[in-house]
Amino acid sequence: MSTAVWFYAERGNSEGPISREQLLRRLVQRRAEGPVLVWREGLGAWTPADAVPELSEAQAAPWFAVGTTKLVVMSLVTLGLYEVYWFYRQWKSVQAQASDAVHPVLGAIFSGLSGFWLFPRVRAAADEAGVRVGWSGAAMAAAYLLLSLLWRLPDPYWLASFLSIVPLVQVQSAVNAVNDKRAPLAGRNEGFSGANWVGVVLGGLMLLLCLVGVLLPPA
Repeated sequence: MSTAVWFYAERGNSEGPISREQLLRRLVQRRAEGPVLVWREGLGAWTPADAVPELSEAQAAPWFAVGTTKLVVMSLVTLGLYEVYWFYRQWKSVQAQASDAVHPVLGAIFSGLSGFWLFPRVRAAADEAGVRVGWSGAAMAAAYLLLSLLWRLPDPYWLASFLSIVPLVQVQSAVNAVNDKRAPLAGRNEGFSGANWVGVVLGGLMLLLCLVGVLLPPA
């Protein structure tokens, strides 16, 4: 634990001395309220918090962050394609941390199987960070694979394959909790960008047409 004494300033007001842990808590509370300057012995001048290496580490999430609501919405409106992107980003996170060879593209393409390696890694990271989860990696991967395969059912039963997002929400919830522990300033990527909204509108229309075609009897 760092013993450095910190001061911080925002909007012309300064406060301190406080510990690094106290400073991080203040920064988490104020991360949406504008820039914060910090100073401690050894810094030449007041410095933006995100420019100080020992604080910027708290902004680098070890795993791909996305809000669970956003994950569900993007998965539905893209008819599951966002799940492939999700696997790619999580495997990229693994690649950045792992010493062994990791292939994010293959992990995304074969997402139904790669979960058997990815989800236990997330569970292990959660255990290491002290995050309590109530699932096993193998069981969650098996649930995702089985639900994903339901698309092969006839109309309208293949719609149950949309439930494949449920295991991913559980895994992402653990990921977000780990990120909150390891990088409390990183944020959860819960908002929708302009491109996301375009996808939501266009994809939502496609999803609606798909549901109409499947559920309504032919004329």
